[in-house]
Amino acid sequence: MIKMTSKNSGRYAVSMSGNRSSSPENIIWCESAVSYGSILAAVTSEGAPCAILLHPSDTKSENALLTDLKRRFSGIAINKEETTTSPAAKVMLTRLVDFVKSHNSVTDASQFEKEAKDLQNQSILFGTTFQHSVWKGMTQVPIGSVCTYSQLAQKAGQSSKATRAVAQACGANPLTFLFPCHRIVAQGGGLGGYHWGTTTKKAILEDERKITSEKSSIRPGKRMKLLHT
Repeated sequence: MIKMTSKNSGRYAVSMSGNRSSSPENIIWCESAVSYGSILAAVTSEGAPCAILLHPSDTKSENALLTDLKRRFSGIAINKEETTTSPAAKVMLTRLVDFVKSHNSVTDASQFEKEAKDLQNQSILFGTTFQHSVWKGMTQVPIGSVCTYSQLAQKAGQSSKATRAVAQACGANPLTFLFPCHRIVAQGGGLGGYHWGTTTKKAILEDERKITSEKSSIRPGKRMKLLHT
């Protein structure tokens, strides 16, 4: 497990099966331009996804993304893709980048969800017990749908009143796109917050709606198809 420090006290690594995982010796990362700006994808040396971070601009994105990665994974060695000899890490980094890029090009929703589930099942999540429950709850919200913070709290086995804590967990999500925090919206039908800005959130949801052949536009204050519990 992760060595506890003042920065990550209470945090640990866990797989999607719920089993705690030992801390990796190092994390491998790469950066890529996408339609929403730039992303940083990161995996363990064994090829387990552990981060997809976003910067809504191509300008000075690498420094900002790398700083964010180091903040989230304090105490773990972080190395760029070019330095690794791990085939598993290289293959998975390519898959993660391709998955994000597919948001505005894929037309088969079922194939998209299949790839998402496979990547989720191989992921290692670094966070608190509460955060783990929220992040796993996000995976129950399919493409083309949204759910409220209150609904997500219930999916995570928490009180429906824990909306503020759930929103904070969404903001701390280390695997954006793959664990779809962008599909969590405000109770009144607005977009709600997003760590990388509501303009980016709106664009992602618009692209996902195209995948599911939904035609109506998404604007702040307007609902997509709300997922019923």
